Amino acid sequence: MPGRFRAFSFVDRILAHAPGATVRGRYAIPARASRFPASLAAEAVGQLAAWTAMSRLDFRVRPVAGLAGETRFGRPFGPGDALDLEVEMESATDTDVAYHGRALVGGEVALVLEHALGPMLPAAEFDDPAAMRADFETLIGAGAPADRFDGVAAPELAVEELEAGRRLRASLAIPADAPYFADHFPRRPVFPATLLMDALGSLAARAAGDGARVVGMQDVKVRAFMPPGETLAVFVDLDGDGALAGRVVARMQGKPAATAKVSLERVR
Repeated sequence: MPGRFRAFSFVDRILAHAPGATVRGRYAIPARASRFPASLAAEAVGQLAAWTAMSRLDFRVRPVAGLAGETRFGRPFGPGDALDLEVEMESATDTDVAYHGRALVGGEVALVLEHALGPMLPAAEFDDPAAMRADFETLIGAGAPADRFDGVAAPELAVEELEAGRRLRASLAIPADAPYFADHFPRRPVFPATLLMDALGSLAARAAGDGARVVGMQDVKVRAFMPPGETLAVFVDLDGDGALAGRVVARMQGKPAATAKVSLERVR
C-alpha cells in the first residue's frame, strides 16, 4: 500500500508526549506484512522520538539518522505482534536531538536503543511541514489507520568475496524505486539507515557462518544520505577466526556512508 504515512511509518498512536516524561507510543505490525526485520523496531523508536522533537520545534526542522551508541535485540517478533514504544528525550534543539528508548512485545523487551543522536535539518527539504503537523494530530488523537504496511523487500545483495569466519565483501543495490521512499522522504528520497543496518547485520552473520545471528550493533554512524539507485560496497571484517564480533562498513562512491560494530551469537 504505497503513499505517505503508510509505506514506512511505524507509530500508530502517540499515547504520551509531555515534556520531561517518558514518551509512549504503539505500533501494531500488520499480520499480512511480508517482512518486518528487527531493525524496524529501532526505526519505530526513532520515529516516536522524531515526532516528539518536531512537534516541540513547530516542524521547522526534522531529525535524520546520525549516531547510535548501542542497539540490543531481545525477544523475537514479527508480523502480527504489537510494539509498545518508550522514549526518553534527552534534548531537542534546532541543531540536534538526543534520546534513548526501547520497544516491548507482550511486556518483554524486543529492542533497546541507547545514546541516539540525530542532526536536525530544515523539515521542508524532506516533507511538507503542514502535512506533518496533520499527521501528528492524527497520532495524538484517534491514531493512524491500522494494517497499512505491506512489508519491505530485502535489498539486492551480491557477495563478491567470502573468507568464512573472517571477512566478506559484497555489493548492495539500493532500488531506484520502492514504496518506502514515499515516506522516507516525500521530497528527498533516502535509503533508510535501519534497512541498511539490517542488511549489514545479515552479511556479518553470513561471514560468521554456522548459524550466527546478530544480537547487537554498537557505534553506528551514518555519514551520508544514500539516494535511490546507488550501489554500496560492503565490507565485513570479524575480529579473528571464528569471532562473533567485528566491524561493518558501507561505502558509496568510494567514501564511507555508514559504519558500525556488530555482535553475534550462535543459534543453538
